[in-house]
Amino acid sequence: MSVLQLTIVKKGAEDLPGLTDKEVANRLAPKRASKIRKLFNLTKEDDVRQYVIRRELPQKEGKKARSKAPKIQRLLTPAVLQRHRRQKAVAIKKADAHKKEAAEYQKLLAQRHAEAAAKRKASVSARRQSTSEKAVATGKQTAAPVKDTKPTKASAAPVKAAPAATGKTAAAPVKAAKQSAPVKAAAPAKETTPAKTAAAPAKQSAPAKQTGKQSGKPTKQ
Repeated sequence: MSVLQLTIVKKGAEDLPGLTDKEVANRLAPKRASKIRKLFNLTKEDDVRQYVIRRELPQKEGKKARSKAPKIQRLLTPAVLQRHRRQKAVAIKKADAHKKEAAEYQKLLAQRHAEAAAKRKASVSARRQSTSEKAVATGKQTAAPVKDTKPTKASAAPVKAAPAATGKTAAAPVKAAKQSAPVKAAAPAKETTPAKTAAAPAKQSAPAKQTGKQSGKPTKQ
């Protein structure tokens, strides 16, 4: 094995040469602001940049000594705070612009819907008006024969004589017969009284009723 990764758990009486006989400084210092505050027990009001651990670089001949320090991370400077405020303002501005555009779009959409509804309503009303005009035109053409078919006073008399034959209704044709010459020529029809001639045989059938009584069968008188 070329390398052994070991940890000293307990130090003995004597030091190990090259390992515990000298102190080795930490080459890399903490660079996060919160860890630097924790290392030096600082508060938020203290300036962390004054407590950064710097590393001395090897000095060259004829030149000044140089040191190197890590860049502090998560450090809140006035520039950072200003950038945060700007980003927040830009976000709010974009949100307001989006809301305004959405409101304008909804307004335009409602206007377009209203225009479409008005156009549709106008087309429907025009269609209905055209159909009503056509109906009126056709109704005027058919109105003349309808008026001719209305009953007149001359034709109303037969309509009244249509009910069942009564004495009053029979009188109307008799009057008309008296006025017309051919009806007078048909007068011999009145001389023939079939009702009276038929009544005589009915009276002669009296013996049949007497025979009915002798036989004991009930007869209706």
